[in-house]
Amino acid sequence: MLSGVYRNTQLDRVVYGRPALDVLGELLAAYGKTRALVVSTRSLSGSDGLGTAIAEGLGERCVGRFGRISAHSPRDDVIAAADEARRLQADILVAVGGSSVTDACKVVQLAVWNGLTNPGALDPYRAGVREGAKSPAPPADPLRMIAVPTTLSAAEFTPFGGVTDTRRHAKEGYAHPLYVPRAVVLDPEMTRQTPPELWFSTGMKAVDHCVETLSSLARSPYADALAKEGLQRLASGLSRSAALMSLAMSMAPRTGRSSGSRPAAAIEGRSMLVSSPVKARVSSTSSSRLLTSISL
Repeated sequence: MLSGVYRNTQLDRVVYGRPALDVLGELLAAYGKTRALVVSTRSLSGSDGLGTAIAEGLGERCVGRFGRISAHSPRDDVIAAADEARRLQADILVAVGGSSVTDACKVVQLAVWNGLTNPGALDPYRAGVREGAKSPAPPADPLRMIAVPTTLSAAEFTPFGGVTDTRRHAKEGYAHPLYVPRAVVLDPEMTRQTPPELWFSTGMKAVDHCVETLSSLARSPYADALAKEGLQRLASGLSRSAALMSLAMSMAPRTGRSSGSRPAAAIEGRSMLVSSPVKARVSSTSSSRLLTSISL
């Protein structure tokens, strides 16, 4: 007889299908937080970036912005963001971006909890350390985050974070139950500035997650059901997203169009994926062959 245990994460809620800014205001009020630090990438932190728009929209509830998270979440960026959170006395993080931002914020929490002020101080907390290993020590009311994803990477649904040690040129893992966001806000409008190649490549990773789960020798009925449903939604959702995006881009004016924004029809094509707890990624070069070959 099959037996096992499934443990829920410390993710409090997933809110989907509503404007992110409205939801963030409600969540900050519900959590009693008044000093949010918006964390994002350089590309989303310009004058017309989503990170900037979120920070400005929160008004006095936002105490600052940190827009310097680079790809693969370098340790230096993590510590710099933690320093900024301490300086501004932030009581919650708002991660706006893909997996690099979300994973960075997971370890920013660790750095703030444990007073880590230099990249080397992260060494004892990474996965796989045996000698001198340390465990995170969150305070009674630890700094947490709310994630507003802009890709389909799904990092916001796990308590595991990947950060890059540029000294060793290695990606390293960090894990703690409270690394997972306290809340996730899924708003298709937040994908407006996501390039198609990033959108579909992160969709492929979600397909990979589903296939890997269904192929695992350590099977779980709960995970199997999610993976099977996820593949079905990915097959239909990503195909429709690609078709509508192609149509929208072909109909858009060839002049005067901002490269940092997708047409409304393209966003509609993404909504059936973002406005659902099922996340996905598909490569733009192989998505048609892959999705049409999936049969369940």
